[in-house]
Amino acid sequence: MNDLINDLNNLQANLHKDIMRIARVESEKFFKRSFDNEGFTDKGLTKWQSVKSANKKGKILTKTRTLADTLKTTVSGDTILINSPTKYAKIHNEGGKAGRGGSATIPKRQFIGKSEKLHGILNRQIERLINKRLKQ
Repeated sequence: MNDLINDLNNLQANLHKDIMRIARVESEKFFKRSFDNEGFTDKGLTKWQSVKSANKKGKILTKTRTLADTLKTTVSGDTILINSPTKYAKIHNEGGKAGRGGSATIPKRQFIGKSEKLHGILNRQIERLINKRLKQ
């Protein structure tokens, strides 16, 4: 009986570690994809407001990929935190006033947040992982 309990405890610990790894990797990929999609996906894709400039070439917020590349993921226990240490990430994600004295209005171009689509992706991958482990 002790062997069974030890096996179940090991299975649980390994599953937790693998689930958190899947969630970390998939979440980071999902949010970085917002920059390629030029919009945020919750239930569906909400495209960003276009840039009104005659010399605008390429995708919005991707000229140097700096913002997308700053997204970092940390895992602590059951929590996954994805953020950007840049001072301008929040204003792009939420929109609002920026610049000296709030002289510029930045439109909301959300790239990170709660997403039903991401939750569905994670649920399917975690379910596959659990089913695979239970068959072993």
